[in-house]
Amino acid sequence: MIIQMQAGVGKSDPRVAAVVEKAKQYRLNPLVHSEQGTHVGVVEIHLKDGDMKTSALSEHIFVALDGVENVRRVTRPKVTLSANGMRDGKHIKLSPSTLIGAGLPCQIVAGPCTVDEKTVGPIVKGLVTEYGITAIRGGGWKPRSSPYSFPGYGERGIRLLLNAAGHEGIGTVFTEVMESQHITAVARIKQEVGYTGTVVPWVGARTGNPMLLSELGKQYEFPVMLKNSISAKGVDDLFERAERVLAGPLYWNDDGTLDEKRSMVSGNDNIILCLRGTEKTDPKSSYRFRPNHDWAETLRARSWAPIAIDPSHSAGTMENDLVLKNIRAALQHDIDMLIVEGGYPAKGFGGTGFRGLCDAEQSFPLERFGEILNLVSEHNRAFKKQ
Repeated sequence: MIIQMQAGVGKSDPRVAAVVEKAKQYRLNPLVHSEQGTHVGVVEIHLKDGDMKTSALSEHIFVALDGVENVRRVTRPKVTLSANGMRDGKHIKLSPSTLIGAGLPCQIVAGPCTVDEKTVGPIVKGLVTEYGITAIRGGGWKPRSSPYSFPGYGERGIRLLLNAAGHEGIGTVFTEVMESQHITAVARIKQEVGYTGTVVPWVGARTGNPMLLSELGKQYEFPVMLKNSISAKGVDDLFERAERVLAGPLYWNDDGTLDEKRSMVSGNDNIILCLRGTEKTDPKSSYRFRPNHDWAETLRARSWAPIAIDPSHSAGTMENDLVLKNIRAALQHDIDMLIVEGGYPAKGFGGTGFRGLCDAEQSFPLERFGEILNLVSEHNRAFKKQ
């Protein structure tokens, strides 16, 4: 593993010493190399195996340190959710100023289920200007349970979403992908519209495409969010999905053995695990899906990944404030992120009553987002006192 420091950070800089000390804490052998160019010096720290192997550690341990420009591997690691030397959990960078993960404040992601031309701009503007939300969600492709339900606007929806996010200075955009070509399309549109923030693709509950998961393993420059499947019986469902992203695309020899040379590119360990509810067993329940918030406790004990909860899908309705009640219950499990559908005014823009073309019943009204912020702020204040 090679750590490159930022330009201008010299060999005797305290930030170099901090990286060396961190490496020693993980029982590695760090070697500092420096080269002086015409204008600036460049420092690299080569990490050699000690009592701990570099293949057992994630790059995130060093990426987050002050003065580090990038971290690259020389050999491919085998990464799992349950190992990897991440004693205190992985912190994932959503934007230059926002990290999520164990020990950090819970963050809010909000926005419409699907994007449409007339409302996405006002929704994003309202969430930012009125509530200071800096991470939004929105769908271009939606895997609906019925072929006659609105499936989203596709690439046009992604373009509208990223344009609105860029216009309002949003740092992070979450959007669902269903097929491998969606990843390419999102990256292309991001470049075309000049959006400079972070895009987080997610794999939803109705999508279990192994090829898509492996393809996301190649995209290690951005985070990936994985939701549990509707039929999941426990956290192993998320572990199985994550394993494909962590491994990335693998190549095999004719004799069935792994081609290590062609499979050198590391998978993506910038993974967020999202609990969104499972098939309910009680048909009389008011909830659309059975909330599985309690799985957060198991995930925290067994894995290093940040944990999100989607309270909108498990509630399925705003009737009797069910989404808000679900948020309150979710926060009891010390989660890292809430992802909430909403942002339309209660009566729709212009009093039209329109609240989206998809899952309008569970859309949280724009005027009431202060209630969510208050719950999360109260949770974060209590958490800091522990």
